[in-house]
Amino acid sequence: MQNELALYALSSMAHVTLTPLARSAALTVAALLLAFWLGAIPFARDPLPIVQPFLLMFGMAVFIVEGLTVYLLMLQFLSSGHLFIGVLAAAYGFTALVVMLQMLVFPGVFSETGLLGACPQTAVWLWVIWHGGFPTIVALAMLTMRVEPRLRITLARAKPLAKWVVGAPAPTWAWPPRPRACT
Repeated sequence: MQNELALYALSSMAHVTLTPLARSAALTVAALLLAFWLGAIPFARDPLPIVQPFLLMFGMAVFIVEGLTVYLLMLQFLSSGHLFIGVLAAAYGFTALVVMLQMLVFPGVFSETGLLGACPQTAVWLWVIWHGGFPTIVALAMLTMRVEPRLRITLARAKPLAKWVVGAPAPTWAWPPRPRACT
């Protein structure tokens, strides 16, 4: 088991050794963030002006960062074939999609009541799904690592699985179109 984990560690980006320059850059950024945080403490009670597009900017930032994370993890998955990395990429992809949907249905972002026929609580429920679904999928990724660390998935095996995962819920989203009243 130890040899298998060592082989997995060699194929992962997480185990690349840092150069002294990279380490000092990371420590500098961390120190600057800490200094900024400490400098903001005296102003914590002062309200800031309301910025209407803040939620949209935040959502787009989360969507872009999660999308880039999916891209990097999928590249790593395609090169290594480790199921763990593929499931982890799915967790970040799930978050990106849910954040995008939340921005569409959030009241006041694109319309007064939200798009897609959303009810007043739809955005809140999407937030719950986001913050509950992501750790659940990460836990599943950890389970795949623990159960079978040597399991490799080839691209030929991953394509049908991806089509099933994405395509299976599609009929429930699109059909039958039924209007419902918000309560």
